Amino acid sequence: MARIPLSQVDERVVNMPMVVLQCRKMGHAWQERPLGKHRRNELRGTGVIEELFMCLRCKLRRCDVIDEDTYDKVGTSYPDGYPEGYAAPRGSGRIPRREARLAYAARARRG
Repeated sequence: MARIPLSQVDERVVNMPMVVLQCRKMGHAWQERPLGKHRRNELRGTGVIEELFMCLRCKLRRCDVIDEDTYDKVGTSYPDGYPEGYAAPRGSGRIPRREARLAYAARARRG
């Protein structure tokens, strides 16, 4: 298998934590989390349901807002923002999954 020099990897991912690269290359490992009783009471009668999830690897939390009648997803938010080292610099565009795979492989092979 060919060695991948870090010089060929997108500089935005070279120093990302390995757990972040895992999520970027494979997708998040979401686990549904319970919605607190207080929040359920706040939402009663609003016509929406919230579903909370947390990534088992990087601990990112996601909140999906679901229409109570149609069960269409009408919104998603990340209440705590992204974990340290996850987000690309503003204005630099999306990071292709391929780049995370390259960075992960390059680092795993050199260690």
